[in-house]
Order: sequence, then C-alpha cells, then structure tokens
Amino acid sequence: MILYRIKGGGHNWPGGIPFLGPVLGGTTQDIAANTVIWEFVSRFRLPERG
Repeated sequence: MILYRIKGGGHNWPGGIPFLGPVLGGTTQDIAANTVIWEFVSRFRLPERG
C-alpha cells in the first residue's frame, strides 16, 4: 500500500494544467496523477470471457 499526501494541491488534478488558479486552491506538479494511476491499474488484467 502506498499513501500519497498532496501538500498544497487544492482541488485541481495533480500534474495537470492549473484551472482557476487560487479559486480552486492551486495545482501541484510534484506528481502526475495520470502516471501514478496508470502504474497502478496496468498491473491488473480483466478476466477473459468464456
């Protein structure tokens, strides 16, 4: 299990394009959420249909 704590991330997508700046609380570039999520889900496969 891995826990990611995003400090100063606000309500924007981590690693994404800042949207509405300070209104949504900032955007962290410390991690890229797309990459982190893909690294997790790509380890699993759906069962084959029979």
